[in-house]
Amino acid sequence: KGPHILGLYGPCIYLGAKVKKVRNIASIPDTPDSIYMIATQFPVSTKRIWEYVTPKEKPLVYKKTKLFILKGKRVKTERINKKENS
Repeated sequence: KGPHILGLYGPCIYLGAKVKKVRNIASIPDTPDSIYMIATQFPVSTKRIWEYVTPKEKPLVYKKTKLFILKGKRVKTERINKKENS
């Protein structure tokens, strides 16, 4: 989130959405499994797979700034158990 979209926090809260401000992509919590984000650019993250909810070709415009609504699904990793040699 950047200073050019500060005005969106209040309306989102007013509409009843659970909103959390984040300073950078690394500070997004691991839960819940799926989250939605309003962003000015596509995030790069190894913890989530992101997809556009609003069409990439037709972004929303707020105060002359292009905005995208994105859905991030948590990447599920499996633990690999190695056998110990005795």
